[in-house]
Amino acid sequence: MKYKITPEIHKLLMNKLKDFRNGKTEVDENTKEIIEKVTGYKYESLYKAD
Repeated sequence: MKYKITPEIHKLLMNKLKDFRNGKTEVDENTKEIIEKVTGYKYESLYKAD
């Protein structure tokens, strides 16, 4: 299944990546769902805190 990345989705993903790099791994359910649809992976498997 393909998921269309709109400019809004791209901005959301880039902001989440920036947050992750700054140590913030919390995410709301909508963002989590989008990340899972785009990547095809569960959010928890992508963003594991060390």
